[in-house]
Amino acid sequence: MRSVRILIHVRSLLPEKIWKETRFRKSSMNVMIGNIIDDKDVQDAVGYEKYDIVTANILADVLIPLTPVIIHQMKKGGIYITSGYSRR
Repeated sequence: MRSVRILIHVRSLLPEKIWKETRFRKSSMNVMIGNIIDDKDVQDAVGYEKYDIVTANILADVLIPLTPVIIHQMKKGGIYITSGYSRR
């Protein structure tokens, strides 16, 4: 069975303290908290051409600047699933 790498972009409106206190119980899940849009170190740590599927369910105001960045993390032919809304 082929393994599939998935990157889920989460830009939470919750305070950072809550994120740091969150515990993920599945040992097969790696979690990184950071600003992948603006922080090159986070982009490098996440990796390039690595993910088969990327999902993001966040505000359109975040999806717009995220898209040109995140395509570099996706494998060629990868799937990008987004959902969001505008506050306007």
